[in-house]
Amino acid sequence: MAVQKSAGEKVFIYFNVIFMLCMSVIMLYPFINMAAVSVSGSYYVNAGLVSVWPRDFNIQAYKEFLQGSIIIGYWNSIQYTALGTIFALFINALTAYSLSDKACLIRKPITFIIALTMFFSGGLIPWYMVIRRLGMINTRLGIIITYGVAAFYIIVLRTFFQQLPDSLKDSAFIDGANDFTVFTKIILPLSKPVLATVSLWLIVGSWNSFFVPFILLNNPNKFPLQLIVAAIVRKGIMALTKEGLSTLSKEEILRPVAENTYRAAAIMCASLPIIVVYPFLQKYFVKGVMIGSLKE
Repeated sequence: MAVQKSAGEKVFIYFNVIFMLCMSVIMLYPFINMAAVSVSGSYYVNAGLVSVWPRDFNIQAYKEFLQGSIIIGYWNSIQYTALGTIFALFINALTAYSLSDKACLIRKPITFIIALTMFFSGGLIPWYMVIRRLGMINTRLGIIITYGVAAFYIIVLRTFFQQLPDSLKDSAFIDGANDFTVFTKIILPLSKPVLATVSLWLIVGSWNSFFVPFILLNNPNKFPLQLIVAAIVRKGIMALTKEGLSTLSKEEILRPVAENTYRAAAIMCASLPIIVVYPFLQKYFVKGVMIGSLKE
């Protein structure tokens, strides 16, 4: 039997729907506008006549963008994201599993120390000195392992592992399994929602990472896509200044693709992989995102 809603509840539901629709439009408009600008003609873009629908449709900006160092940047970003996510997920899950085990006598002080790093850090200079002492400046390994341990992800995973029945582990130990077997054969297969959620956070963070590669890398052949896109955006901004205009060639000034169109195409290409990956993890994300509180 359906429950009759009061007038106040109906008003709240209608208001909530309208409010969420307005928020969706506000958040989606910049992305839609960027997509429209990326496939519009230079005249309409420079005149500011493009809003949510492309004018004088063309994909010349994408053709120019997907050349040369851009492909290298894509490949580098894919490597950093894939290897970094796998490494970070394994390290964080292994740490969280150890801290979720009630037999670990020092799990509370270790958890406190890990949680403390969420509020206090050693600073940028000590971090850079550690990376340099390890010989990982200007190396791919330095980028991959930088995101290896994150306090927030450990707490999220630890909380989920604590909710699993202890009887599962006890029965496996009786059958002769060790901790690593229990972790890989029982805990991880039962933790798909939280693993998918943390994986999504790691993928987005690694793919969009700019600061760490900017600090650690000086070889253009190792630059991720975000560094290249940042250089393209910066070039577009510099071209608007008097000094920037003096360095532009005649061909660049008369090029059929507007600078804003080229920058929009670069940003769209950098954002597209995350947009493609998200739907595959979304069904796990809704359940896993609710887990994150500290409890014993």
